[in-house]
Amino acid sequence: MNPMKKGILLFLLLSGCSLSRGVELADLKGKTMEQLKNSYGKPVVVRYEGDHQMWAYKEGECNRLIFFDATQTVQFAESRGDC
Repeated sequence: MNPMKKGILLFLLLSGCSLSRGVELADLKGKTMEQLKNSYGKPVVVRYEGDHQMWAYKEGECNRLIFFDATQTVQFAESRGDC
């Protein structure tokens, strides 16, 4: 596994967040960064890749990774762990 991914996952395991397990990932697509912050609070990790960002939220054993494009809207989201 990529060392960067290991670091992100380790940080996720040590942090808490407010993105509910009941949220369907498909419902996040197209939402803006501002909408996500207003609904779920600040992410525990933000990673910048040029104009794109990856946000990570954690609740218990559930990790949510949210990927934004240059327009600051969700393009992809995935869950890891017990969601």
